Amino acid sequence: MMKHARRSHFLEAAAILVMASLDLVVHISLAPEPWLWIAAMIILWSVGLGRRLDALAGVGAFMIPSEVCAQYVGISPAPVLAGAGGYLVFDQLRPSAARVGWIARGRLGTDAAAMIASVVIVAASALFVWSRLAQPDLSGTRAMFPANPSLVVLVAIGFATLNAFGEELCYRAVLQTSLERSLASPVAALLIQGVFFGAAHLHGFPSGGFGVGLATVYGIMLGTVRLRLGGLLGAWIAHVFADLTIVAIIVAS
Repeated sequence: MMKHARRSHFLEAAAILVMASLDLVVHISLAPEPWLWIAAMIILWSVGLGRRLDALAGVGAFMIPSEVCAQYVGISPAPVLAGAGGYLVFDQLRPSAARVGWIARGRLGTDAAAMIASVVIVAASALFVWSRLAQPDLSGTRAMFPANPSLVVLVAIGFATLNAFGEELCYRAVLQTSLERSLASPVAALLIQGVFFGAAHLHGFPSGGFGVGLATVYGIMLGTVRLRLGGLLGAWIAHVFADLTIVAIIVAS
């Protein structure tokens, strides 16, 4: 019985990795026909529903709406918010025993504040140094922001809070939590979600192979904050400051 349960969890973890890989292929535009890959995600999700693989079903409920949205509205944070909405609806429709219950606030206090501040300082420093060394062309991105300074501040706060919220739900909540349940290994789940988070930023800020490496390390740092504090609030706060730093660098360019 134990062997069968272990095998079932291993297969579910493998299916989650396939789902996340399909999502990544669509997300970073490796697929010439994205709808074929999205169809494969839907088929895999349907298998998860049929076999009552709750963790796999939850991951699909987030990633599929996110990628469908990206085909029509690819501007961040719309896709991750669509994924969050899809997951919330799905989670409410299934039996309470199957719900993940991943939106835990977590604890805050002096030690938590010190941890969050450390992550913020490291991330902001890394982003600033990368922007100085890489000298990326940010003119196209800068043109998307309004000229009015007051409006820039409002857009920056709105983008940072919503984008951080969506990405934390996707990687630290849905993916990391699902892998923890299926692999029964918090460390493996932590590292895997970090790798997917990093790879998803191939065309982000920072970009390229070096940017993927930086984002992977940052994803692992945020996952560690979530594990240590027992919830998403601390990781979300740190992520908001990183996104605000990115906006400041873009606007200053």
